[in-house]
Amino acid sequence: MEIHVEIAAETLFKIGPIAVTNSMLTMFLVMALIIIGFWWAARDLKEVPGRWQGLLEMIVGFIMGLVEGTAGRKAARQLIWLVGGMFIFILIANYSGLLPGVGTVGFYKDEVATEHETLTTDHEALVPVTVASTSSTASIAPVAAAEEAGHGRTLVPFFRAPNADINMTLAMALVTFTMVQIYGIRVHGVFGRFKHL
Repeated sequence: MEIHVEIAAETLFKIGPIAVTNSMLTMFLVMALIIIGFWWAARDLKEVPGRWQGLLEMIVGFIMGLVEGTAGRKAARQLIWLVGGMFIFILIANYSGLLPGVGTVGFYKDEVATEHETLTTDHEALVPVTVASTSSTASIAPVAAAEEAGHGRTLVPFFRAPNADINMTLAMALVTFTMVQIYGIRVHGVFGRFKHL
């Protein structure tokens, strides 16, 4: 059996019109882990911190130091929620891809696999063709029968690291870019922001 790498996240099931993918399911589990973990560590705060409260304060202090060093003390108090949330989410989401069973436990689906890329034209909309290429030219030859195409089984994992899905990284990039512009305008003003650039 060959290794199959799927670029897009695979759909596990649908809830109405919403397709739930394997990376989305892992993202919800990571978010639940973060929320429950921080709630549990912060549920009974004391003047003298215990083990879990001390760990929580160490994480927040580390992130606060990073943000203060970059944005200054005043802006850090406003940005800590965004930077801290992204930092912790990305860290745990990346580590979730290393857990046993992530990307390896799932179900198999049957797929039609061909040895060559198939192309269609307007005149031959339903006739598959095979692309054969040499070093300098490419020729197109029709496939004799659909039976020549091989059938394969592909593993669809139940869990996939959220950051392996381009949709997640794109969403985080758009949120970060938008928030940087909003806070830049808030701190420097509209003209000051563009003058600063």
